[in-house]
Amino acid sequence: VVNGASKADAAASASNGEDTEYVQTPISPEHLAGLVANGRNVILSGEGGIGKTTTVLQLAKTLLDEHATERVPIFVDAPAWASSNMSPFQYIASLPVFEAAEMTATKLAKYAAQNKLTLFIDGWNEIAFSSMEACSNRMRSFFTAAPGVNIVLTTRNENQRPDFASPLQVIVTGIDWHNQQNYIRAELPTSEA
Repeated sequence: VVNGASKADAAASASNGEDTEYVQTPISPEHLAGLVANGRNVILSGEGGIGKTTTVLQLAKTLLDEHATERVPIFVDAPAWASSNMSPFQYIASLPVFEAAEMTATKLAKYAAQNKLTLFIDGWNEIAFSSMEACSNRMRSFFTAAPGVNIVLTTRNENQRPDFASPLQVIVTGIDWHNQQNYIRAELPTSEA
């Protein structure tokens, strides 16, 4: 997990003579959920098959279970949205579950204005290269129109993403023996771990 600035922010600050630190530290799922509930933007990156989608689904479930009064998570499959040529809210409103609930793009925009939505955009790196520029432009317009929406985005490459404000970059590493030990220590009292 990268605390503070992104690599790009750190590089820009360094070139401006500012002292910005880029530090990798473990983060608990609960702490991450709290940051997202408070409106923090997050990028989850890592190798294919490492668990980014599973992590983002668990994070969305935690928001629903423990932080539903702060933000409502909405899951968006990036390649499916990209092929729709719609704005994020138009695309979400067109999905059958949202149509059945009569959730329109206008209603979503009202929730966004109240800082009540988090978009979980999964698989940004899976958007076709030929569509990437148009998708980035649509997202840039969306961020300008809906600044109260925070984003949790998954991608294999942390540099392959749309530009959005001050994301916390989380590198999903999977669960090797070292990470298993860290997880056990985080979840159990010291005497039991």
